[in-house]
Amino acid sequence: MTQESRLRLMLADDSKETRKYLKTLLNFETSIELLGMAENGQEAVDMARETKPDVIIMDINMPVMDGIKAVSIICGEIPSVHVVMMSVQQDMPYMRRAMQAGARGYLTKPFTYDDLMNALAKVRTIAPRPAAPAARAPESAAPAASVELATLVTVFSPRGGAGCSTVALNLAFILQGQRQANVLLIDGNMRFGSLDTLLNLQTSSTIANLIATLDDADPELLHTVTLPHTSGLRLLAAPPSPEIADMILPQHMERVIALARQRYDYVVADLGSHLNDHALLFMDAATRIVLLVTPDIPAIKNARLFLDVAQGLNYESEKIILVLNQAGSRGTIDASSIEQHLKHPVSISIPRHPGVALAAINRGVPLALYEREVNKDIPMTQQLLALADMMPESDSTPARARATKDVQAPEKVPTARATPKPEKKQGFFSKLFGRGG
Repeated sequence: MTQESRLRLMLADDSKETRKYLKTLLNFETSIELLGMAENGQEAVDMARETKPDVIIMDINMPVMDGIKAVSIICGEIPSVHVVMMSVQQDMPYMRRAMQAGARGYLTKPFTYDDLMNALAKVRTIAPRPAAPAARAPESAAPAASVELATLVTVFSPRGGAGCSTVALNLAFILQGQRQANVLLIDGNMRFGSLDTLLNLQTSSTIANLIATLDDADPELLHTVTLPHTSGLRLLAAPPSPEIADMILPQHMERVIALARQRYDYVVADLGSHLNDHALLFMDAATRIVLLVTPDIPAIKNARLFLDVAQGLNYESEKIILVLNQAGSRGTIDASSIEQHLKHPVSISIPRHPGVALAAINRGVPLALYEREVNKDIPMTQQLLALADMMPESDSTPARARATKDVQAPEKVPTARATPKPEKKQGFFSKLFGRGG
């Protein structure tokens, strides 16, 4: 390996034992050049200014200057550097502050060689921070052309276990395949997202990798941290652990939504079953809200509560597509009774077929693709295709123009049967009760 291709790395930790341990681990890697080791935060800042490393592995608790202040200074002066923070489990609140200050990865002590290599591999996939923004153009300059925004669809259920992830994944997959569009699937379950697993993707980056650069990010930077599926679909994965999810604030999610709608033709967000500030941001911006309900009394009750909330938020009735999932089992409630109780039409009824659904999940392939291999006419896929047909066409022409460049050879998707189409930064409760009719 040439000298130029080696990863130039610097260590910063006040513990002599930790420095020795890290140096020993790095001795196994000929692809890494160790530039130096600092014993406190100020020394780390000075050494970084002098050596301009690619990556710094830095402890949080250090004398003279702590790691949080050091990372803030270093990332402000050297935008190209990637900082991996180290801490013990009890330091997670400090870890979140460090990530917000500019760190790109983290290691929880004690860690292994594999943990270290995985952390370094992840930060190497992240695009460098953009340089300082250029001076604002004179007011006399020609205005920028308006950007058509992507069609945003959210999938939500007010009760867990309704199948939001399966429906969101397959809806995105079908839209990408049938409409030859650029489609982004967002895992909105910040703490326990699983869409990467359902798509059998290796998670090299997640939404957490964007946090330090969101203020200066553009749609293309967002695109670099999404994961590509063989179908051409892109996934913005959930954070790698629940504690890191706490770093994703509503203002971050608002920015992510804005960037995604500029870059793609369709954005499909799996919101799961938690009605919080993040979910409301997606729903406010959504073109359609797919409301999943299962045929049981608790689910129907919760759906009624959500529809009351939606009315309080002034969402139009046409914005909400009510989907009955797991329909048709003995002892369950039928669609007409659900419509009567909720006073909202059931647009799609997806039959229960647990064997097929579970097999697709365990194979890591979309249900629509798996069912085609088994039986092209299984009703579950037909209903998912009909749901996709209900989605409005995207007006995001600039994003569509990129489809031939970004989308790989798509998986072939069956054709749906003809189906008629139906014609901000507040807290959740203040937002809800602050809106009038």
